[in-house]
Amino acid sequence: MSDTPDNAPSGGCPDAVTLAAYLDGMLTGPELARLDAHIAQCPQCARDVAELREIIAASAQAPGNDDLVGQAVAAARGLVRK
Repeated sequence: MSDTPDNAPSGGCPDAVTLAAYLDGMLTGPELARLDAHIAQCPQCARDVAELREIIAASAQAPGNDDLVGQAVAAARGLVRK
């Protein structure tokens, strides 16, 4: 894909920092539009974003549950290292 974020690795998929910014709602304008378009066309990134959103939601519902939060962090790290 030729229209990738500036900080995308050579494979065209966004790096972990960009995905985190996306999930935190920190991207705007053209950067957000490019990443939305990429996620819509990239099954792997779409799966990763969906899984990360599930992890974030589960973590938010379990305040004080360090075991669940630790599992969520481990799962998220596994996704962004792919």
